Amino acid sequence: MTGYEVIVIGAGGMGSAAAYYLARDGRRVLLLERGEGEQRSMSSRGYSRIIRYTYNHPTYIQLAREVYPLWRDLEAVSGQRLWITTGGIDFGTPEEIAPTIAAMQASGLPYEHLTADQAMRRFTQYRFSPEMEVIYQAESGLLRPSECVRVQLALAQQHGAEIRYSSEVTGFTFQSDSVTVHTTTESFSAARVILTAGAWARPLIASTGLDLPLSVMACLDVHFQPVPNHNADQMPVFIYHGRKFGGFNVYGLPSDRDSGVKASLHGGDRVEAPVGDDHDHTTILSEIRSFARDHLPAIADAPPIYTRVCHYTLTPDEHFIVDRHPSYKQLVIGSPCSGHGFKFSTGIGKILADLAIDGQTRHDIGLFEIARF
Repeated sequence: MTGYEVIVIGAGGMGSAAAYYLARDGRRVLLLERGEGEQRSMSSRGYSRIIRYTYNHPTYIQLAREVYPLWRDLEAVSGQRLWITTGGIDFGTPEEIAPTIAAMQASGLPYEHLTADQAMRRFTQYRFSPEMEVIYQAESGLLRPSECVRVQLALAQQHGAEIRYSSEVTGFTFQSDSVTVHTTTESFSAARVILTAGAWARPLIASTGLDLPLSVMACLDVHFQPVPNHNADQMPVFIYHGRKFGGFNVYGLPSDRDSGVKASLHGGDRVEAPVGDDHDHTTILSEIRSFARDHLPAIADAPPIYTRVCHYTLTPDEHFIVDRHPSYKQLVIGSPCSGHGFKFSTGIGKILADLAIDGQTRHDIGLFEIARF
């Protein structure tokens, strides 16, 4: 049993960011990851994720303001290109996108409000029904999540963090101002613990006597064969705010380095625990193709070149959990992010580090408090 200042559980986007910022600030950090390395089923891995300001809630818009510079700093420190600015469109009926328009107006951030005809003349990849309206925001883009995580892990190690893979956490023993973390093979002690375990979070949290209403959703990432004019330097990322297709929003991104055009439902089947890639997604793929026939016709019949099951860990309101445990203040919980959190992982990593070291943060995280449950 070795003592650390902070143990971070889970080496995804949030955990790798927290470990990096803690180690950079001179803290003795241990990062425990249950897998052997990069896992396809991690929600924060893959070819691309959207980064955007266009939210319908001011907390997320403010958080986006704070994380944009952090991603640029991470690129500068690492020398890696992690972010491609593509511009982004949100579309739907006037009723469906009205909350986003209202929040963007209140934010003072620049955006354009287009009719369906105006948007189709400008963004020739897309088709919109006449009644639809489109928001365009020039600073949206895509992040390369696997590279982002690798960079944060490498920087954490450079600053002295210790990373242990194949270290599945089984439980905790709490002392007055410290925690012992038990794995299947060893135990480790620390003054503070940050739990960022994604789809594996609920049973670990429940072992502390706190049963949060979390569920796991198996979602399908689909990348279709690259087609002309659908690359990252030509096509904006998109979010469709209607629920016509499978009862979910649809989102997607252009092809980046021949990754293929991504189009996926913001949803899927509820599962008891993370599942493998052999999960049956026939119905979901059919809904994605239906969406493409209506709104992204060039990929409607294109073959998928890559599919992956991505596990969302959902709260009932789809807002994050970023808070200290109500009974054990030495345990900080940074999960789940309900399928829209990766873009914020640098900022949330810093907030989790603040909560672990200082017990508080200057950032507004009232929306993410455990007490709402």
